Amino acid sequence: MNKIILSVLLSTAALSQPLFAEETTIDNQFRISIPNLLFLGDDSRYKVEMNYNGSCWVPEKIEPIVATIKTDASMGHGGFDFSTGLGGDVQGSGENTTDGYATLWASSNYPSGHSWGTGVWYNSNEYQNISSIDKGVVALDSISRADFPSDWAKPTDHVDYPLQVDHVYLVKAADGFAAFKVKSLYPDAPVDPNDSGDSISNIKITMDYVFFE
Repeated sequence: MNKIILSVLLSTAALSQPLFAEETTIDNQFRISIPNLLFLGDDSRYKVEMNYNGSCWVPEKIEPIVATIKTDASMGHGGFDFSTGLGGDVQGSGENTTDGYATLWASSNYPSGHSWGTGVWYNSNEYQNISSIDKGVVALDSISRADFPSDWAKPTDHVDYPLQVDHVYLVKAADGFAAFKVKSLYPDAPVDPNDSGDSISNIKITMDYVFFE
């Protein structure tokens, strides 16, 4: 049986030396399958299969990873975990594992004409970050991993606008990124401050979303 030695090298652009190297003996009938390969040029991801041609490994199949759109999800004031698709109200673990939550107030500065209860907002659990980025009325499947910024730090003059139906929003999750398209909002009209408790407990964002690692 013919054998080859495969050297695996993991390195970063910032380092001239590999971080790790390991030699493994494998049969030359094997293929290398990489299920999630990150291209640093634009943060896109690919599935790659490689074959041994007798002297080296060559790519045989390269396919872009297309994230799956999840439909008709609901987010309340208890929050939502985009990686698991679970709402905070149904997890029941006693531990907050959500990425953010629906609420009736802005996480930073209100836009002109708005105040508490005049809209529905998405607030991130990472309070130092911008909660969401409004991409407007676009197709959810047009969003890719490359659309998400690397810096989410919230400037002091940041204005936090309420959500709008049919708009797509980018958010930073605890373990990745997500984009969601608002299908409906409740309440859909300004709230009486004297009725805040009932309004907050019944607040709901119905959405389609996609999660990116």
